Amino acid sequence: MFAVQEDLAARMKLSAARFRRTKTAYESARADLNSLMFDAQEEGSGPSEIARATGFTREWVAKVIAAERKRRGLPAADASDS
Repeated sequence: MFAVQEDLAARMKLSAARFRRTKTAYESARADLNSLMFDAQEEGSGPSEIARATGFTREWVAKVIAAERKRRGLPAADASDS
């Protein structure tokens, strides 16, 4: 029975390490994508165009862009900026 527990512990350690690696990769890719979405909007792309390119909804695109604007320390966009 003890050997089974050791095996499970080893497998859990490997799985946890894999989780940490993939979580870091996910967070990095997400940050890159958020930045690119913001840049696209700044270059004149609208929410619908960005949504088509990313597969997200326009509403989600707007939330991401607003969060990225805040992360960069920029003032909130006016409705006329969209």
